[in-house]
Amino acid sequence: MKIQKDISQTHRPAGALRRLGALLLSVNVVASQVFYLAIPLVAIPIVVFAQQEEVNGNQALVNQDGAMNSAGILQQGGTDNTAEIFSSGSRNEATINQAGSGNQAFVNQYNDLVGEVGELGNYYNPLDPNAVVEPGFLETLAANSANVTQDGEGNFAQVNQDGVLNSASVAQTGISNEAFIDQVGDNLVVEVTQNGDGNRAVSSQDGMSNEITIAQTGNSSVATIEQVGFNNNVFVTQDSDDNEGTINQDGSVNTATLLQEGGDGNFALIDQFGVNNTADIIQNGSGNSADITQSGTFNIASITQNGSGNQASIAQDGYMNEGVIEQLGVGSIAEIIQNGIDNLASILQIGNGHNASITQTGNNNIAEIIQEGPTPQSIAVTQSGNQTFYIHQQ
Repeated sequence: MKIQKDISQTHRPAGALRRLGALLLSVNVVASQVFYLAIPLVAIPIVVFAQQEEVNGNQALVNQDGAMNSAGILQQGGTDNTAEIFSSGSRNEATINQAGSGNQAFVNQYNDLVGEVGELGNYYNPLDPNAVVEPGFLETLAANSANVTQDGEGNFAQVNQDGVLNSASVAQTGISNEAFIDQVGDNLVVEVTQNGDGNRAVSSQDGMSNEITIAQTGNSSVATIEQVGFNNNVFVTQDSDDNEGTINQDGSVNTATLLQEGGDGNFALIDQFGVNNTADIIQNGSGNSADITQSGTFNIASITQNGSGNQASIAQDGYMNEGVIEQLGVGSIAEIIQNGIDNLASILQIGNGHNASITQTGNNNIAEIIQEGPTPQSIAVTQSGNQTFYIHQQ
């Protein structure tokens, strides 16, 4: 009996532990059910982070303040990379992929969408995809989206977004490229691709539904874009070296295209302050300079430079004016100024050292200049209204 008593006493603590465990388990089940039921009332930030262990010296930071934000950083196959994502607001999406070395990427996202029930609508339960919910209108939108990919060395990318439905993309596969994107407004789009070395792209958007596309596949080129207004479009391609392009748009439904390829050291400037203007500059030579200024409505301007060391300028302040300059030689100068309505001017210079100038102030003027041959020639035309002028020198 003494032995049996001792055995029962030895089992008594184990039974107490079992009862205590069962009590804790029941409390845990209740707590988990309460947490699960509370999930539909809380917007859950989503953070995705991955980094290969074999790489050294990489730094990654994610800071999110808001609701339903998504961030992803992937650093692989390189060293000394830095990536930072800061999201404040709701439903922002950002990803940074770095496969090279010494790259830096920074993404800052802000918006006015507050992650609270009643302002965005009902949140869905990510643990129960079959749950039936009725989301609000803004609940179905992704506020801002930013994607940075760096597969080179010493590249730098910075994206700042403040608004709703903005999209920014940066892809850098070269060396020592720089990309700066600043978006303030709604439905803004910027895409930057840098495959060369030492390129710099700067874009600033303030407005609605503006779009910028920059492609730099050469070396040491600079593209600077500023958009203010809505429904403006800019397309820049720099395939050669040491080119510089600047485009400023302050208005609505303007389109500017810049193509610099096949030559080095070109400069281009486009200023658009109006509505429904179109400007194109194509530079295939070297050391050319071209600028277009449009301040009216429905104006069209085009400059093509296939030679070297040429200068061309078009200024339009009016309605439905069209100006075209084409330079095929070396060291020629051309200028078109239009201040009226429905004017047309065209200059074609084939050869070297030509100088042509057209000034039209009035309505329905037409002027055309064609100069050919190696001998430098000079022409100046001025029209004040409803005139027609044509000159051909060979």
